[in-house]
Order: sequence, then C-alpha cells, then structure tokens
Amino acid sequence: MSPTYLSKVERNDFKPPSEEKIKAIAQALGQNMDELLALSGRVSSDLKDIIQRNPRRMADFLRTVDGLPDEARQAITEEVWRKRKGPVQQAASATGSRSPWTRSSNIISDSHWVLMISAPTSSGQCS
Repeated sequence: MSPTYLSKVERNDFKPPSEEKIKAIAQALGQNMDELLALSGRVSSDLKDIIQRNPRRMADFLRTVDGLPDEARQAITEEVWRKRKGPVQQAASATGSRSPWTRSSNIISDSHWVLMISAPTSSGQCS
C-alpha cells in the first residue's frame, strides 16, 4: 500500500477502502481498526453480526452506556473481561492499570452478568 494511495483516500479522491483493507492499514500503522473504520463511515462486520443477533439488548446497552464517561465504559469492559477471564483483564493486571470506576453503588444485571457502576467523586474516588 503506497503513501500515494493513502493520500488519495484522505483527500476523498478514492472511495474509502474495503473493511479488510482498512484493517490491514490499521495493523500496518499500529492503529485501532475500529477507529479507522469509523473514520471511513463504517462499522466492523463482526459488530454488525453481534447487533443483528440480539438487536434489542444491544441497542439498549449501547444507548445506556452512550452518555457515560470513557472511564466508566472502560471499567464495564474490564469487568466483563474479568468475568470471561479474557485478555483485557490480563493486560490490565500486567500493566497495573486500575480504573476509579471499580467500586460502585449502581448495579446493572441480567441472568449472566452483574456489573456495578458509580461515578467517581471530585477526588476521583468512587462513592
């Protein structure tokens, strides 16, 4: 993939590339593929599949977390990965990262998950 091609895409001389090409560009540049897809007006096909399999719940979930600060959304993601014992939890523990959103007073639950969320106080601590 040449710098000329990328330049023409950036100037809208060409249509945005395919999803697979955007993923390759993201990997080559060390960037997040979802962010590059969003810049091209697209959403990853795996996300479309997830939403289409359970449209009501996914729409409710996305609308619910839409107004939350990034730290709260990250804490939710980390909590779900901890429940699943996934790579986000392992990476977070390896780097020692800790979100101020881990203690809580509000609970989001369904038959499989219980997530507890609260906003931090002005000192950055959870209430």
